Amino acid sequence: MLNLSRIINDTKLLYHSEETGYVLASYSEAFKTPEVLLFRATYEGQVKDWTEIYGQKFHTDTEELPSSKIQKVVNSYNNNIVLNGEYYN
Repeated sequence: MLNLSRIINDTKLLYHSEETGYVLASYSEAFKTPEVLLFRATYEGQVKDWTEIYGQKFHTDTEELPSSKIQKVVNSYNNNIVLNGEYYN
């Protein structure tokens, strides 16, 4: 299970687990549809591999904070990937 390690800023949170190591969760509005992507990272929060390990797009009409959207995606990752035994190594 990914657990919050630290907050980098309002759109980037760093998570960690024994199974996956460090994972940077990043919220972006760079494209038409906002999205959250998860990437393997160092303990400082630097991306180690730009291949996304998980992600989700969001509707632009929601008033949620980016950190809330990030946590929803991490919860989904924990529920759909980790609990099913499909760890990213």
